[in-house]
Amino acid sequence: MSARPMALRAGIAAVLGGALALGLVAPANAAPVTSAVVTHQAAAKAVTTKVTTAPRSLTVVAGKKATFKVGAKGTKLTYQWYVSKPGKKSFAKISGAKKSSYSVKTSSKVDGARYRVVVRGAKGTVTSKSARLVVVSKPKVTTNPRTVLVKTGSKATFTVKAAGHALHYQWQKSVDGGAWATVSGKTSASIVVSTRTAFDGTDYRVVVSNKAGKVASKVATLWVRSSVADPFAIGQYAELNEWALASFGTDDVTTDAVKAGAHTPATGTRYYALSTRVYYIGEGTGNAQSGLKVVLVGGDGKTYTEGDPALIDSDPVMIASGESKDLGAVALVPASALRGAVWKVTDTSNGFTEYLAVN
Repeated sequence: MSARPMALRAGIAAVLGGALALGLVAPANAAPVTSAVVTHQAAAKAVTTKVTTAPRSLTVVAGKKATFKVGAKGTKLTYQWYVSKPGKKSFAKISGAKKSSYSVKTSSKVDGARYRVVVRGAKGTVTSKSARLVVVSKPKVTTNPRTVLVKTGSKATFTVKAAGHALHYQWQKSVDGGAWATVSGKTSASIVVSTRTAFDGTDYRVVVSNKAGKVASKVATLWVRSSVADPFAIGQYAELNEWALASFGTDDVTTDAVKAGAHTPATGTRYYALSTRVYYIGEGTGNAQSGLKVVLVGGDGKTYTEGDPALIDSDPVMIASGESKDLGAVALVPASALRGAVWKVTDTSNGFTEYLAVN
């Protein structure tokens, strides 16, 4: 054997000896050694499948996307989402929903649906708690407030019914057809208002809103019946049944006019005249002379008329529907009874009565 191969073998033996000394190479009689990589893989497979964060219930505006998420730990996890449709108890598999999250485009059809996920791993299968989906759609008024007619001094109630989630109500009013104004503090489905003749003809509505939008109800009108204590003011429109009118005020008939008509009032009395614009709101044509009865109720509670029919034109006063004429009425009244007096106007078509202020 040549010297070179012998030297090579000696070098290899020296290297192997060093390796054995450092522990890098196991001797022939050593026990088997498992690699660190294999040991860690075995440990990972031993992790039990567990849901760490369950899906949360969501409230979403209709048309938006709702995303449910689950947190889980384990080895080689897979996911499958299930849905229980509104009104159902059982859950059905959602095709293709195999990730740790699931998104659905919302509409009223899925409002109230419940979602859960089954998580499978190398060591066990677990089902999450279910999460509820609430879909908020734009409110819908199902019953509008109704127009009411009440006596002055009483309470008037307007009520609305609406469908939707987390509804907020705000009542508004409009006076004489003006802009809508917020009624402070009136934020429930009903509103109760105190009444006076000054509020007659006021319109009310309610704006119903939530996260998805808002909608206004139809308009309801407050009609107030007057009384001797609370008559309609001068210039205020008072509606009866077939007739409506607005007073221009009351004046005493001049002495010259009385003399010209050869009418002489008794001592201590005077003639007083009501000037008013009369509207016919019935059908066809109406006769104001027979359709309206006007008397004066004195501050003493007594009723006074003209005392002399000659002071009132007895000829028919015809007014077409939707039109008006300026007319008057006269009463012979003791001066002492004028204080606190009111005009009483009766619609003879149904006996409906309103009261007008003297001044």
